[in-house]
Amino acid sequence: MLQAVAIAFLLCAAGCGRSRPTESIASSGSWPLTVQITRLSDLPANAFPPFTLTSTDAHDALLLFIHMTELPALQTPVSCPVDSGLSYRLTFAGAYGRVQRVTVRASGCREVVLGPTDRRATNAAFWSELAQVAGVQVSDLSLAQPLHTS
Repeated sequence: MLQAVAIAFLLCAAGCGRSRPTESIASSGSWPLTVQITRLSDLPANAFPPFTLTSTDAHDALLLFIHMTELPALQTPVSCPVDSGLSYRLTFAGAYGRVQRVTVRASGCREVVLGPTDRRATNAAFWSELAQVAGVQVSDLSLAQPLHTS
């Protein structure tokens, strides 16, 4: 019961009265308790070193999820730097299974893709928090060198 009250407080502190993805999760009763972070290579010509980590720290998973949904919308149209295809898949899971899966693009526009039409601009605080949850340095998230395939 105390955990439910603490989670409700966190959600309200993160933005009571505003419509956001956390409201649908709150109504479903499924809170993110874990997050799995997996490095992906979106471009076939680049193969980045594999990386997968699952954080079972419910506090970290929930706060990362809330902060991710509070990022500002990516303003379009936008001209992005060169995209190497480096991205991360974040899979948030709760007591009742998967809560949400999102893509975090670490190159190009460096954005969070919450859904087909919901793209968020990242900032230094987001990358710092993601690195802390993953147990790596911020530079490890964005500067992974591809293993060139030929």
